[in-house]
This record gives sequence, structure tokens and C-alpha cells, in this order.
Amino acid sequence: MKTVDLPALDNSGNLTPLVVEALSKGATSRHHPTDADRIQLCFDKVADAAAFAKLVGAQPDEEPAPAADHSDAE
Repeated sequence: MKTVDLPALDNSGNLTPLVVEALSKGATSRHHPTDADRIQLCFDKVADAAAFAKLVGAQPDEEPAPAADHSDAE
């Protein structure tokens, strides 16, 4: 999954048109982990995230890889 971070709300407190467009194209959303004024748009396909990011002039973010399980390490 790839994510694109954008401002969540416009000056009137509504979702920005870019966020609405991304959601209409199948993206899901979640709260940004460190910036309450931003939203993370999540795309199932890397190509979809890259195309949307290019459209809006944003940089797609790499989804962090899951932490390695070292529970068997001695």
C-alpha cells in the first residue's frame, strides 16, 4: 500500500477537493500520525498512488515495512 499526505481541510472546515477526488478514486484515509492538519490517503496499488501524487504535485510516501520479528534470536 502506498500513501499520499495532503492537507485534510480547507478554510471552511470541509475536506479539500483533492481529498474528495482521491476518495472517489478508491483511496481510503487515516489520520496523519504526526500532523493533525493533514490526512494520509491510502491506495491499494502503487501505480494508483503514484498517478494521484503526480496529478496533485505531491510525493507518494513509502509505507513503512513491518518490523522484523527477532523473537527466535538468541
